This record gives sequence, structure tokens and C-alpha cells, in this order.
Amino acid sequence: MWVAKLRLKHDDCVIGRRCKRFNVKSIGTPINSYTEADKSYFVRFETFVGEQEKIQRLLEDLKEDPFCGIQIPKKLIPKTYNVQNLWRV
Repeated sequence: MWVAKLRLKHDDCVIGRRCKRFNVKSIGTPINSYTEADKSYFVRFETFVGEQEKIQRLLEDLKEDPFCGIQIPKKLIPKTYNVQNLWRV
């Protein structure tokens, strides 16, 4: 039997970089995905695990990022979500 160990990393991840910097873990649940103009978008629900102070610092840092917080148009939000606003991070 073969066993493979993989280490995957993508440095452009806005969540992963911050988790490493603030020593917080993120558990993500995929919700949906779609493709628009040759780009793929993935909707996820993230739960942060760690010390509350470090999670708060991570969230404050995330709010200051000019590339975060883009509102998803209502026409792209599935009605089954039963929400009025979704923001892309």
C-alpha cells in the first residue's frame, strides 16, 4: 500500500495568510460556486478556531483589507440561503 503526504499552499489566500499570522485555524464549509467571465468564484462559510483575542485581531485586519468586503449582487445569491446580503472575502 502507498501513502502520500501532500502539503498544499497558496500564498494569495486572504484567509490563510491571516490565520498563519495570527495563529488561528479556519474551518471552511463550501456553500456554492459559479463561473463568470472565465473566473471561478467559491462561496464558503468560515469558522475561526483559536484564542478570542487573536480571532478579533484577524477580523480587524481583514476589515482593513481594501480587496475584501465586496458585496455579492442579489441576483447571484441563491434564494435557498434566505439572506439579504452576502459579502465576498
